[in-house]
Amino acid sequence: MSTIQEILSQFNDAANAKLNEEQIRSALNNLKPNHTGQDLEHLDMEIMAFGFDEDQHDSPWNTYFGPLVTYGNNDGTVFEWPSIKSVDLNTITYWEKRADEVLNPFLKARYLGVVWEFKKKVIGVDPNHDICRQYIDALLEVANRDLSLYEYDGSVKAKRALALAVSLNDKILKEKCKTCIIAFEERHAIDDKPGLWGYSFDLLLGNRKIELTPSEEKKIIADLEAKLCRLSEGTDDRKIDPWSAEQAAERLATYYRRKNKTEDMKRVIMIVGEAYSKIESSGSAMQVSGWLEDLRQLYIRYNLNDQAHEVLLKIRELGPKVASEMGTISHQFQISKEKRDYIVAAMTSGSKEEILNKIIAQYIPDLDETQQRVFELSKKAPIAYLMSTQLHDDQGRMIARIGSLKDDLDGHVVRQLSEDLYITAISLRLVLNGAIQEKGLIAPDILQFIRRSPVIDSDRIEIIEAAINAYFRRDFLVFIHLVIPQIEEGIRNIVEYAGGNVLKPQRDGSGFHLRTFDDLLRDSIIKQALGDDLTNYFRVVFTDQRGWNLRNKVCHGLADPNVFSQQTADRVLHTLLCLGTLRKKTE
Repeated sequence: MSTIQEILSQFNDAANAKLNEEQIRSALNNLKPNHTGQDLEHLDMEIMAFGFDEDQHDSPWNTYFGPLVTYGNNDGTVFEWPSIKSVDLNTITYWEKRADEVLNPFLKARYLGVVWEFKKKVIGVDPNHDICRQYIDALLEVANRDLSLYEYDGSVKAKRALALAVSLNDKILKEKCKTCIIAFEERHAIDDKPGLWGYSFDLLLGNRKIELTPSEEKKIIADLEAKLCRLSEGTDDRKIDPWSAEQAAERLATYYRRKNKTEDMKRVIMIVGEAYSKIESSGSAMQVSGWLEDLRQLYIRYNLNDQAHEVLLKIRELGPKVASEMGTISHQFQISKEKRDYIVAAMTSGSKEEILNKIIAQYIPDLDETQQRVFELSKKAPIAYLMSTQLHDDQGRMIARIGSLKDDLDGHVVRQLSEDLYITAISLRLVLNGAIQEKGLIAPDILQFIRRSPVIDSDRIEIIEAAINAYFRRDFLVFIHLVIPQIEEGIRNIVEYAGGNVLKPQRDGSGFHLRTFDDLLRDSIIKQALGDDLTNYFRVVFTDQRGWNLRNKVCHGLADPNVFSQQTADRVLHTLLCLGTLRKKTE
């Protein structure tokens, strides 16, 4: 049976072995079943030291090191491992002792790192700056000797060393860090792996606290220019790679813009555009449309507006081809008659007003619940939430993009809510049909319910009555066209009645125009009056391009004829009923 010392010694004595924290942590974890008492306590401290995830930008503790694993429990609490709550004086003392004992810089860097990061945070005692200097030296030795198992990890350690040297304002250490970073990138840069290059530029160039010689600055720029050339033109053994070329070009463009070299800025960005043009024939219309949208955004960022307009025309031309490539994905499921009857009976008991209130409450999506479900789904299918997604309209035009879950939580929640509305539309139809067929719900009942709301002006009742009558005649085309503008007017009335502003000045300063529906739904007055769930629901149904976006589709003539269906009409009727619940606040 191996001991803690034997396991750690094999790493400590491996002078030039490439290591990572997971190797050490896994080897130590294997010892746990055979240890008890103080040995187990020390083992847990060792595992914890190598368990923290480094370079966490969103650490819940506002620290460089953060938990490796975090997830929500069913009771609403959050589980995290390792937890800062497990670190105490005894733990810090143990890590300080281990830092003095080990010789391997990889191990020494980790022990010194957790001591430096957590000593003040946990026990309120400032660690000696000598600890930080030793930590920096250990990190630099790991990077200079390439002791990290993965090259990227070595660059992370060099980056950490630089940040600490700057915080100490130690000129000698800053110079060491600069030399290390430049040399590390020279050894490991691979053109088509952007994560392995670019950090000399990112960390050193333009950093006022780092002194670069003119020759060093010139070399960093020259290396990026050469890389951009190779990536955009291709080589005998490597294809054209506009995505990696864009990584080089954006750095160069940022540099040239800072130096007021506008022509050079435009030149490097245009090189990326040429690279995309060279590979257009190799992709499907949908792929090329996505590539061109990326390029258009790149042009806009660097004020190449004419070029951005030309790309937009290309995207529009590709629309029909994109539409022809899109397929239908369907999923079938069954609801038993017993379950259908139970749902309808439960939702249609009581008076007609009680039935309407039940329908309103039941079919407003819960924002928090949806967000939690997105997190759960991301655990089951993580790949789908790591990549961005493009949304296209019926003509194949790209109308929105949803980023990765980390970068665009709101986009994923909106998409999930939008999909949920299609699913819940089935039971909404059953319940509405039951209320109409079995409980005798008729158009005047709905009109009476609506007209009591103060946000529905009396002069709009005639229009709403005509719309509701059309709904009951199954003339959904007329119903949807008539009622959506009245819902928008109701939202506008909420803002106006509460003392808010519904006007925006025109760009030329000659007058005012009404705020858009989406702009109104983002007003704090609306959020206060309707609450987050209902406000978000209205945005998904009416104004968000990642959702149903009915207001914009219908009012701008973009809606496919299939949009004017029973399913859409039921959902629009439900939103109208939601406005009908509002009452004027009394003293």
